[in-house]
Amino acid sequence: MTMRHRTRHIHKTLCDVVLAGLTKDGWITDPLGLAGINYGATAVTFMEIQPEEAGLEIQPNTVAVTLGNQAPMQEAELGGGLYASEYVFYVDVYGESWSVTASLCDDIRTYVEPLRMQANDYTTGTAVASTDHFIEIDEVQEDDPPAAGAGDRRYWRVLSGVLTVYLPG
Repeated sequence: MTMRHRTRHIHKTLCDVVLAGLTKDGWITDPLGLAGINYGATAVTFMEIQPEEAGLEIQPNTVAVTLGNQAPMQEAELGGGLYASEYVFYVDVYGESWSVTASLCDDIRTYVEPLRMQANDYTTGTAVASTDHFIEIDEVQEDDPPAAGAGDRRYWRVLSGVLTVYLPG
């Protein structure tokens, strides 16, 4: 069965992985405010879009996950009607200090490198594991973004990598 609006489901699956890790590792407070934040830092704001695209100013300790365009599908090496499609993904980390930025990047990298899992289908509004779409991430790199160095972008780092989706042809 082909998943409609595949890119939305892939992006949301990746966002859920990162958000679950940040929550588990104490970067985001629980609703009751009982959990402390790592290093006494400000709680992380998690976004599924860049702050500027949402019309918001960048706040310290913001993490934004975005997905690039889908590359053309290729027949997978294993054959048998299996196809692969790649997306470049980005995790922008705007920390309140270099040490917090570095710590966030280290933690986020452990959530997604390596990653092999079923993509989730959110058509019903709830995550349901897809039986025929699988996600794989092998390597993540960390870069200084081109506009880093001023104001709220002073402690900005970008994690990026290639996310491969395997699906039936």
